[in-house]
Amino acid sequence: MNLLKDIRKKDWFFIENALIDRDDLTTYEKIIYIVLARHSNDGSCCFPSYKTIADKAGCSDRTVMKTIDSLEEKKLILKEKRKTSKNKQMSNMYYIMSVKNLGIISEYVSPLPVKEIHSTYEHSSPLPVNEVHTNNTNINNTNINIHSLVINRLNKTANKNYKSSTPKTKKLIQSRLNEKFILEDFYKVIDHKSQEWLGTDMEKFLRPETLFGNKFEGYLNEKVSLKNANEKIEEEFIPNLNYETIE
Repeated sequence: MNLLKDIRKKDWFFIENALIDRDDLTTYEKIIYIVLARHSNDGSCCFPSYKTIADKAGCSDRTVMKTIDSLEEKKLILKEKRKTSKNKQMSNMYYIMSVKNLGIISEYVSPLPVKEIHSTYEHSSPLPVNEVHTNNTNINNTNINIHSLVINRLNKTANKNYKSSTPKTKKLIQSRLNEKFILEDFYKVIDHKSQEWLGTDMEKFLRPETLFGNKFEGYLNEKVSLKNANEKIEEEFIPNLNYETIE
């Protein structure tokens, strides 16, 4: 007989208690969030198709589509469009947010400034925040999250200690975002150049101004040896799943 405690020692994944405690989430929102968390990798991202999610959650593709939109509105996931390298079709990539932090990725992002909290229940409603004003109207809360994800990836991969809040760094990343590059593109450039430069005289150039500057697109399109790609990108960035496109 296999008890739950015994099974957890062998094959399991984390879900925050707050997911069950929040009474503002529907049953489908909770189960589909769990399915996405189950498929996510160390970077809290995954890209299962609607069909895969529907099969795992026991619902229709249409229900998955509506629920994904709802989870995004509630800031529990961040959804990005991406092209597959195989057939150039569009697919969704999902970044899973912390339930406790109401859409803010706790590992990467500092909480937004809170004005007042009026709630009788810990998880019943989002925290009201001050409006963010900036000269660059393209920089919104989603991009703030992306800035942090990018710099966290660079720090982790290249053993650096850069801050995502530095104005120059934010401007560099935002310039690339304005050119329609996506988060995955930043990850690829960081991983590729780290593989190439770590342990060499070029290691000092593993910095935001070099990687995310005018040569960004060139770095993105450089070929990487199959050996390096298998060792780094496939293991760390791509989840251990059969890739599927949205139907």
